[in-house]
Amino acid sequence: MSDTENQHKEIQLEGDSDPILLRLIYMIAFYFVLAMSRFVVGVVALVQFFHLLFTETPQEDLLKFARSLGRFINALVGYLTFTSNEKPFPFTDWPSDDNVAKDQAS
Repeated sequence: MSDTENQHKEIQLEGDSDPILLRLIYMIAFYFVLAMSRFVVGVVALVQFFHLLFTETPQEDLLKFARSLGRFINALVGYLTFTSNEKPFPFTDWPSDDNVAKDQAS
């Protein structure tokens, strides 16, 4: 095998420790997770709507989950579009709602 062929197999992105073909496998898996997360967003929206309809207040725990889910989806999109080399959950901690509240206060 020539040096050029070897280099193509070992291409890595700057700051990324995984070979490009391994990243492709992660990207395919994360794409399916992103597709499933759309369903979860729909369920959360419906449950929150009906909770609001009957109690006239949003469900606080569901709000926190929705905020952290939004951060998770943002991390997924960042990895898929190469704006981030950090693999999202389960390779990192699940995004917390605490950081969102701090970000919004700033």
